[in-house]
Amino acid sequence: MTEHEPDFNEYLSDPRAAAVVAVLRSVPYEEPPRRIAFVSDKVFEPTWWQRLWATPRWGFASAALLSGAIVFHAATRPPAIVRQAAPSASIQAASAPAASPDLDALVQVAVARAAAGIEQRHEKRTTEAVKAAEERLLIEHRQDMAAMEANTQMLLRKLNTYMRASNDVGAGQ
Repeated sequence: MTEHEPDFNEYLSDPRAAAVVAVLRSVPYEEPPRRIAFVSDKVFEPTWWQRLWATPRWGFASAALLSGAIVFHAATRPPAIVRQAAPSASIQAASAPAASPDLDALVQVAVARAAAGIEQRHEKRTTEAVKAAEERLLIEHRQDMAAMEANTQMLLRKLNTYMRASNDVGAGQ
């Protein structure tokens, strides 16, 4: 028997107590801890990967990666097609021989016909689109009116039920 073990001999007459004492003697004696762990203890320090993940380096790395991707995209993009401006009318008149007045008139007539055709197609498409929109709105309006009528009928039935119930309660008093 060690100095820390209490003497249980006086309780050994009871078989249950003897079993408890036998179990207690089989457990090795350990001294209780002298203090509770503090937050500053090494146990609570984050691991190396937790420290790495918590640092602002990841934000800097993601910003640097995004900047690099933008620069790479700009450097590898194909060049834009640059269109040259049409030469001015005075340069064209000086360099080209005089066109016949019949050709100018024919060009103007062709341009006017093309413009008129475009206007007609545009007006036709606009008319069709407006007509389709009006039909769709008319259908939606009819559906809304039917739903409103159904809701009104339901509210009138509820109102009649409440009125009947209030009259029955008033008549019973």
